[in-house]
Amino acid sequence: MPSTVDQFLEILCPSLYNSDSKAIYVEIATASTGESFFGFQYSYAVALRAAHDYTIDKTRADGAGGMVTNKTEGRTSISYWNAIPKGDSSNLSATTYGQRLKALIRSIGSGISIGAPDVL
Repeated sequence: MPSTVDQFLEILCPSLYNSDSKAIYVEIATASTGESFFGFQYSYAVALRAAHDYTIDKTRADGAGGMVTNKTEGRTSISYWNAIPKGDSSNLSATTYGQRLKALIRSIGSGISIGAPDVL
């Protein structure tokens, strides 16, 4: 079972794990993820957050306000996804990594533990 951010990233998001920018994404995710809240699942949460941010940045054009959802070449056209679901204060719904992080947050907030060694 993975236990470090690097081990989780190697499995969850190999493209970030092998990226030259991995350290900055992990640093940003570490700064925005509460260790006391996530407890023993902190490394998993940091990896999910880093993978989420990396995926968001990788899938949108530089300076764009959202993920690219459509591109056209003839007569040039590009569409961005900017929607954040009602009642959601973040963009975590935009990637599968963010959705997993939201589920982890909800499970901890409800007292359910995902991935505890004796649960799986």
